[in-house]
Amino acid sequence: MRFGRRALLLTSLAWLATTTSGCTWTATRAVSAPEAWRALEAARSRIGDPYEWGGQAPGGFDCSGLILWAYAQALGTLRLRRPDGRVVSDATMHEIFTHHAIRLSPAEAWPGDIVAIAEEGGAIATHGGLVERVEAGHVWFVNASSYHRQVVSDVWPLGGSKRGQYVLGFGRLVVAERRLWGIFLSLPLARFSSSLVEDRPSRPIM
Repeated sequence: MRFGRRALLLTSLAWLATTTSGCTWTATRAVSAPEAWRALEAARSRIGDPYEWGGQAPGGFDCSGLILWAYAQALGTLRLRRPDGRVVSDATMHEIFTHHAIRLSPAEAWPGDIVAIAEEGGAIATHGGLVERVEAGHVWFVNASSYHRQVVSDVWPLGGSKRGQYVLGFGRLVVAERRLWGIFLSLPLARFSSSLVEDRPSRPIM
C-alpha cells in the first residue's frame, strides 16, 4: 500500500510539472548595493551624451531613460512590475519613483539609488538621476539634464530649491523576476523519486 501511494503521488507530480511547465510567477525585490553601483558606473560612462526627450540609449537619454538603461546594463535584463501586475521595461520618472522604488531617507541612500526631483509647489517626480553621494546637506547625482542638454554629474541641496525645483526624495529600485513553477516542482519530484526507489521491496510481497 505504501508503494502504491508513493507511485500515485509521483505520477501526480509528474503530470503537474508537465502541464505547468510553461507557467511563471513574478516576484519583486530591491536591487542590491553591488547592482546599484554597477548601474551608477554605467550611467557615469554616458556623461556627455546628449539629452533627448524619450531617449533610452547611448546617443540620447532623458532622465528616466538613463536610469532604465543603466539598470538594464547592471542587471542584464530590466523588468518592472506595474501595480496592475503587468511586467514592463519602460516607465516615466514619476512611475519609477512612485511604483518601482522603496522610499529612503537621505542617510539610507547608497551609490546608484534614485533621487527624484519635483517642481516647486508640486509633489510629482519630473526629473531624477542616480545618486553618487549624499553629504553636507547636498546630493551629487548623475542625470540626463534638459537644462544642460546632456548627461552630467550635478549637485543639489537637500533643502531649498534649485532652478525652480527641489529634491522630492530618494528611492531604491524594485525589480521583477520571473520564475518557472517547474523549478520548484522538480525538487519534490526528485525527492519522491529517490524515496520511491529506496522504499521498493527487494522481493515481491506475497
